Amino acid sequence: MCYIRASMSNVLQKQHEEHQTARQIMDNLEEMFGEQTIQAKTDAIKGLMNCRQKVGTPIKEHMMKVMA
Repeated sequence: MCYIRASMSNVLQKQHEEHQTARQIMDNLEEMFGEQTIQAKTDAIKGLMNCRQKVGTPIKEHMMKVMA
C-alpha cells in the first residue's frame, strides 16, 4: 500500500488517506479513471485497425507510425 501511495500525486494521496487497504485504493482509482482507460483502449484499437501503409511509403516509416 505504501508503494501505491508513494507513486501518487499529492492530491491523490490526500484523497486516499482514509483507505486502509490496497484493494480499497485500487477500487477507488478504478472508479475515478476506469472510463478513461476504456476509452484509451478503444481509441488505440481503432487507430490500429484503420492504419494503412500508403503506396510508396517505406516500411520503416509505416512501422514507426504504427508503434507510436
